[in-house]
Amino acid sequence: VHFRQGYAILEPNFKDNKEALQRVIDAINERRNSSLYRLNKIQILGSASPEGTVYHNNRLSYKRANALFDYIDRYVELPDSMKVITPVGRDWRTLILMVEEDPDVPYKDETLAVLHKIALEVEAGNATFPHMGMISTLRGGKPYRYMYEKMFPVLRASRLYLCYEKESYSPDVLYVNLPLI
Repeated sequence: VHFRQGYAILEPNFKDNKEALQRVIDAINERRNSSLYRLNKIQILGSASPEGTVYHNNRLSYKRANALFDYIDRYVELPDSMKVITPVGRDWRTLILMVEEDPDVPYKDETLAVLHKIALEVEAGNATFPHMGMISTLRGGKPYRYMYEKMFPVLRASRLYLCYEKESYSPDVLYVNLPLI
């Protein structure tokens, strides 16, 4: 589910949100009403694109994930114990995957090297590392402008994951399909 830059308001008519939201509701209902699967957790990852401060993007990604749960709550009753919000903040890992898959990224190898360095610094908890300065000034900003236009909008999103278990059946019951005569 996509969001406008800097906002956490869920807009069903923005981009392809209407279809995505319907798929979310359908998938939850399908798993909840299934005799084969037991839905035990719904995790929503909220994310943001790299521009903006770390604090703002962390807060924004939490609000985006929460906005999707608020929407779901209007259509499906879920216990709070099933809901897990994971704010990602600046989604460097997804950006790396997108750059790896896009053959048109300018200076792709250099861009990936910088993005990998940034991701390692973030994972190490180095908040003082000049993340945006490194990526925005690389090769005169050409890779940054490309990513800003083509990839950053995709990062302004919430992603939903359904966690379920396959139901086990009693060994006393066996169903066999016999051919009709």
